[in-house]
Amino acid sequence: GLPAVVISTENGMGRGSARGVPGIDLYRALKDCDEVLETYGGHPAAAGLSLETDRIPEFRSLLREAIIEQAGGVPEASPERVDACIGGRVIGLGLAEELDRLRPFGSGNPSPRYLIPSARIEGLTEMGEGRHCRFTVKSGDSRAGGVAFGRTGFGIEADEPVDLVAELSINHWNGTMTPRLEVIDAVPLPTEFELLATAGEQEWWSRFELSISGDSGMNQSISPESVGSREPVRHEGAATAVMAEQVSSGESVLILVSEAWRRWRDLRGVPGIDRFSPNGVTDVRGLWAGSPESERSPFMEVGAGSIRLTDYESLPPEPDWVSEFGNVVLFDPPPRPESLDLASAGGGLLHHVADRESLAYALGAAETRDPRPFLRPIFRAVRDGGEITGEELKRMLDSDGVAPLAPERAAALITVLLEAGITRSTGTGTGRTLGSVSSDGIDLERSVEYRRLIALQQEETLFLKRSDS
Repeated sequence: GLPAVVISTENGMGRGSARGVPGIDLYRALKDCDEVLETYGGHPAAAGLSLETDRIPEFRSLLREAIIEQAGGVPEASPERVDACIGGRVIGLGLAEELDRLRPFGSGNPSPRYLIPSARIEGLTEMGEGRHCRFTVKSGDSRAGGVAFGRTGFGIEADEPVDLVAELSINHWNGTMTPRLEVIDAVPLPTEFELLATAGEQEWWSRFELSISGDSGMNQSISPESVGSREPVRHEGAATAVMAEQVSSGESVLILVSEAWRRWRDLRGVPGIDRFSPNGVTDVRGLWAGSPESERSPFMEVGAGSIRLTDYESLPPEPDWVSEFGNVVLFDPPPRPESLDLASAGGGLLHHVADRESLAYALGAAETRDPRPFLRPIFRAVRDGGEITGEELKRMLDSDGVAPLAPERAAALITVLLEAGITRSTGTGTGRTLGSVSSDGIDLERSVEYRRLIALQQEETLFLKRSDS
């Protein structure tokens, strides 16, 4: 890293305060600049100085030369040191009080620094005559007050998630005590990443037709033997913080979510997950229900330090495979007891996350089991426009407007319409057509597939709500 000097100017004079870094003798560096300084003093780690304001550019140049000479070259910026990843309800008065017992902090006892991943800055206002700022930090389902000294903003868009490096302390105000985060740095999340792949057109139609015929191999049962013995660990922190802590361990991690395609996108894919790894070269892969079959084999190959993300619907029903992971993170709560049983397979740790946002996300995913919101635009299209064929039909079927739909899920929607006698269909693949039969007396309950989907939605919703109680 590099030493830092902050200089305030007034009436043609500048007065500065300097802080050093390990490996650089700050006082010696200032001594090499004494020809432009009026006064200076201090020690290798910190110093004070004064000089005429018109000599500041010359001082900057001399100080740079002195530091390069000591370091034997231009020092590289060192990564920000953090002691742990925290988030959610962990950022509270309890932890702040525990840290307060470790005081006084100083060079021999530095204040702990924390990484708060994917946090959001809310309600930022300037303070201290426009030199500092205060705000609220939102992490998971919790909020805490925050301040930043020497800056009035972070250069981010409203509601943009950022990784924060901060110190936690107690704020005493009007006889009350609240936790306060002093933010040292804010780093935007990666913006360039690849989404999870979707099946190509030929494979999509092939899997669609297999599912329509009832021969897709979906809904595989999980053997009772999958009930495992992982040691459960319950976390109060935000889901992203829990995931980050496990990825940073360098061990293999299986991350289980409600909807893998959307979670992968929200986490920013490989760079978004890999940014927490100790070496930055982690084997990161994701799988969702609509992934190409070619993605499954590399996904199943697990080694030391491998990171895998998938949803409960796509989780391979193979206890031995789950057993290969040292850590399983339930980023979103499991929607069914058999999902929890499979996630528990093997030894190692099973990380439960007590995060209201994750529970709300899982309940929202369960709601998508109800086919009616997806069926309405399809029915209106065939009712008003006659037959839908090939490419247009696939366009209506392979997305819910937010994320792509797996071909098996799309086939389930058409099955409901066919079983209920609402539409008729002929042909296969790109030659398949869908047309209206009648709009009188629509009764989705006549469809066995509809009743199955609704029952599944109700079961998952009930299990999720019970697991939260």
